[in-house]
Amino acid sequence: MLSLSLPYIRNIQSLDVKDKGRDVACFFEAELVHNLMHSLLVSEFTEHDIWFLNNQAKYYCEKCTDDISPNYSQQVEYIKELFKLVPESLKPKLHWKGP
Repeated sequence: MLSLSLPYIRNIQSLDVKDKGRDVACFFEAELVHNLMHSLLVSEFTEHDIWFLNNQAKYYCEKCTDDISPNYSQQVEYIKELFKLVPESLKPKLHWKGP
């Protein structure tokens, strides 16, 4: 996810003010990954991962589209994969079934 979002955000931010102001995808990509660093160093699923799926991933899936972000389809695939990895003990805490 980061390998898609960070280069995209960097590239958009290198544009002039007018062009980067029109790029809504940059917002969606940043919103999706802005606090993933809390999960990177922990190999097992945590409450934060469930929060990420219930909030940031859900928002991204519902509000962004292929027309908005060139990363959308791949990010949604990654989110689907994360849902498959949620342990049974944490699945009741999910507020949606995923994309």
